[in-house]
Amino acid sequence: SFLCFIEVGGGVTLLEPGLTGRCFCPPKLTGVQINGPASVTEGSSAGYWGTAYFDNGSSPSFTNTVWTSTDTNRFPITTNGILTAGSVQADMFINVTSYFAYQGSTSNTNKPVTIVNLPPPQMTNLVRLPDGSFQLTLQGVPGRQHVIEAATNLYPPVVWTSLSTNVTGTNGSPQDGYF
Repeated sequence: SFLCFIEVGGGVTLLEPGLTGRCFCPPKLTGVQINGPASVTEGSSAGYWGTAYFDNGSSPSFTNTVWTSTDTNRFPITTNGILTAGSVQADMFINVTSYFAYQGSTSNTNKPVTIVNLPPPQMTNLVRLPDGSFQLTLQGVPGRQHVIEAATNLYPPVVWTSLSTNVTGTNGSPQDGYF
């Protein structure tokens, strides 16, 4: 019979078959796969776990191992497989990597993940006021800082001037995401 031992404690997961009975014929590891979402929206988090596949049909899952991402500063991942997606300027592709040991060798497997950029802000309700100035509403992601800039000439080199910097609302009202 077969027992699969998966080590816990935050180190590299050990995928070693345990043996019982009279036969010394351990099952062979045929593959390891990372499971979890293929995309994560920036500013949110997602859980990942590994599944080991053996030739005897067993397929134990694990989370507690060494995990890394392409950029662990912007997209950290815990030893329990929780990825936190930091801010991005556009959709970004990263790899989530899980490490495991089998028959004395440490190896790893990867999963491509897209960090999805939140939508850009929209300017609405543009109104020219009697004094010649403009008024507008900016709708964006709640809690995100936005900068409104202007230029007097759009021919290169364009010189942009910051007019207003503000964070869109996050108070739980219908005005969330506006300034």
